[in-house]
Amino acid sequence: MCVKDKIENKLDEIAERSNGIITAEVLAENGFSKYFIRKLEKSGSIYKYHHGIYMADGFLPDDYYLFQNIYKDTVFSFGTAMYLHGFSKRTPEVFDITVYSGYGTRDFDYPVNVHYVKKEFLDLGKTAVTTSYGNSVCCYDLERIFCDLCRFTDTGVDKEESNGFMKKVIADGLIDPGRLFDYAEKLNCIKKVRNVTEVLI
Repeated sequence: MCVKDKIENKLDEIAERSNGIITAEVLAENGFSKYFIRKLEKSGSIYKYHHGIYMADGFLPDDYYLFQNIYKDTVFSFGTAMYLHGFSKRTPEVFDITVYSGYGTRDFDYPVNVHYVKKEFLDLGKTAVTTSYGNSVCCYDLERIFCDLCRFTDTGVDKEESNGFMKKVIADGLIDPGRLFDYAEKLNCIKKVRNVTEVLI
């Protein structure tokens, strides 16, 4: 096998493992020099998606996974989290994300609704979900989504969709009441959550 074939086979293996998303770090770990990376770009085998991140030819980009690879310490929330959990059929045109107060980046290369919380609450209810491309991303669990919809008036989520979500998770027993009220206590929205759940039960 010639050197070119070996390189292409190695690249194919990496791309298959990562659903086509390849970082410069991974390429370097697998022996690809900057010279070879430029050659791969010129040949069309990969293309640069963002600084340090490449897409392999033949793969579609997973924007959710790529976003969190670029912007660390972000959590998908509100309508985007609802979509990732399967509660909305409408693909979000704008990402709802939550970051801690003082988060460094304010200019995102994606359309986003940014929600800020105290740093101590960023990971409260954070969970991993699998995108339709098979990649794992971080978003809030159902209990945290419920609390956030109760505690904020301007959520960016359609009111009908928001109400439908809360009705369904309560009616179908999809949330853990203990966890829900624990979150509500910590987020200082226990009264609002109690009022909503009492109406829905």
